[in-house]
Amino acid sequence: MSILENHESITAQGGGGYPPGGYGPPGGGGGGYPPGGGQPPGGWGPPGGGPPGGGPPGGGYPPGGGPPGGGGGGYPPGGGQPPGGWGPPGGAPPGGYGPPGAPPGGGGYGPPGGAPPGGGGYGPPPGGGYGAPGGYGGAPPYGGGGFQPPPYQPGAPPPGGAGPGFEATDALGFGWNAVTKNFGGVAVPLAVATLVWWLPYIILSGVRGGLIGAMSASSSVDPTAMMAVSAGIAVVAAIVLVISQAYMMGGMTQFALRVARGERPEFGVVFSGGRTFVPMLGATFLAGIGLNIGFALCIVPGLFLMGSWIAYTAFIVDKGMGPVAALSASWQATAPYRVNALVYAILAVLASFAGTLACCVGALLISSPMVMIGNAYIYLKLTGEQPRLAT
Repeated sequence: MSILENHESITAQGGGGYPPGGYGPPGGGGGGYPPGGGQPPGGWGPPGGGPPGGGPPGGGYPPGGGPPGGGGGGYPPGGGQPPGGWGPPGGAPPGGYGPPGAPPGGGGYGPPGGAPPGGGGYGPPPGGGYGAPGGYGGAPPYGGGGFQPPPYQPGAPPPGGAGPGFEATDALGFGWNAVTKNFGGVAVPLAVATLVWWLPYIILSGVRGGLIGAMSASSSVDPTAMMAVSAGIAVVAAIVLVISQAYMMGGMTQFALRVARGERPEFGVVFSGGRTFVPMLGATFLAGIGLNIGFALCIVPGLFLMGSWIAYTAFIVDKGMGPVAALSASWQATAPYRVNALVYAILAVLASFAGTLACCVGALLISSPMVMIGNAYIYLKLTGEQPRLAT
């Protein structure tokens, strides 16, 4: 007989509830908890108390057992949970049980131990979920589209590890190839820009020479006044030279960088120095002071500074740095290659001198463009790029 049938049979017999001293729940028919309270010997009966209308004749369930004929022997002797465990109190939750492994429907049972304090169920892990390996929660340290490598910092190795460095002869060889393979597209624009750079100084120097000659021919001119005029024009010419150099150097550097990156820049790029004029002017002024002092100290310190600052114009044009930052960046980037930079500076001076001996035409058309492209080559190597020529 099943428990349900037994329940109906008991109800039909009209017994008088639990026996005195029995184990019915508070308010159950005819009985109560044992004197002194606490759990009765043999454990509690099934949830919900005794059946309505009383129990079987002679009192409720027998101590230590279940209803007669109930499902293979009833409750185990001594109480406790029967084999296989109890079902949930009060029957299945509203909505029934879901498939194995799935959460129960609305109103079902939550994880073991009940809901967390405060209600609301179990939310996501703290911190917005589990992050990348090595830490929990939150976004990765580089926002937006995942990991992004930090930008190049002067003095640090280029992205991807230490750069390959450079050889002085390779830099000048690269410039030579760029000039000879595309003379009209590379050498001519840089030669014109160099001429524009020096033209104001040449004109002022010519005016100075003419005035000094005319004053010397006149016996009434005071020699002190003549020296003052000569010195004044020389100072003005030097200032104009620095200004014109700062303006033209920005466009020439931009042109040289494009050539070294395998592009074919237009002619007008050499005149695009207005964007970087102010920082280039400051850096050119500071570098000029340092180089003049260095060359005055037996030439070698000047060559050393020239090699160490070889890339400052490119840092201004390509990275948008200020005067001091650009000079510092070039100094730090060339630090591991001081000897190579010094050798390059010596070779560049010799190439320019050789071009000047050819009535200055060689310097204008060959040496100057070759050195400008060589400077761009060194900058790209120092910052981790691989120079190449357009095919």
